[in-house]
Amino acid sequence: MGVLLRLGQSGAFSVANGNGTGIPLGAKHQALLALLCTAESGVRTRAFLEQTLWSLAQPEQAKASLRTALSTLRRHLGPVAAEVISANRERVILVLNQVAFDECARSAEFMEGFELPYEGNFARWLQQTRLEFENRSAKKSNGLLAGRRLRPEPLLPLIAVLPFVQLAPGEDASPLGSLISEELSRSLARSQAFTVTSYLASRQFDLTRVRPAEVSAIAGVKYLVSGSVRANGQKLSAEIELHDAEGSR
Repeated sequence: MGVLLRLGQSGAFSVANGNGTGIPLGAKHQALLALLCTAESGVRTRAFLEQTLWSLAQPEQAKASLRTALSTLRRHLGPVAAEVISANRERVILVLNQVAFDECARSAEFMEGFELPYEGNFARWLQQTRLEFENRSAKKSNGLLAGRRLRPEPLLPLIAVLPFVQLAPGEDASPLGSLISEELSRSLARSQAFTVTSYLASRQFDLTRVRPAEVSAIAGVKYLVSGSVRANGQKLSAEIELHDAEGSR
């Protein structure tokens, strides 16, 4: 099947059907499409979308908001273009081989002038993505090709730090594990050996439920860092594991 949807990422974000007829969308629907079209293989987990677009809502409310947004987005796109979006209980998928990305001036900013009020998680993702696009545009000598989505091409291997599990009696989760993971992400980011993905994007994964290869396919990383932390009085001990996500080792 040919192109069903056209997206303009650089400059003002634009959406059109396969024939080029513009489709007006609200800010939240544009943000949802932007998150999907920049994802590895066009796949985002529902948890990531909920946390990024409805960070102030309660979990159940965020789930319901995502369901409603997907339904109304498909309706706005129309019965043909809507075929590029599918979803299951865990993931939302944009079929990238049916999406064309319109060429724009190389100097234009990703989603130029766009903002989503009160959504801090999305604002941080947007800022990071703009920097990645800007860096790639500066390095690319032969310009951007039409019909291909923009993606950062890091020279260093990508690594993601997953939330650490705190081993404490009667406590399944604690901010301590997340705080250590976030600080480790910052420390690794200062290294010249890796390109570290955003901790906001990494914290959605749980290696007790998904395999490293699945995380690699979704997040596009080569290595994963996971671990556990145990507090005993004033002493703190941690066990850290490095996974080759692509080789599932």
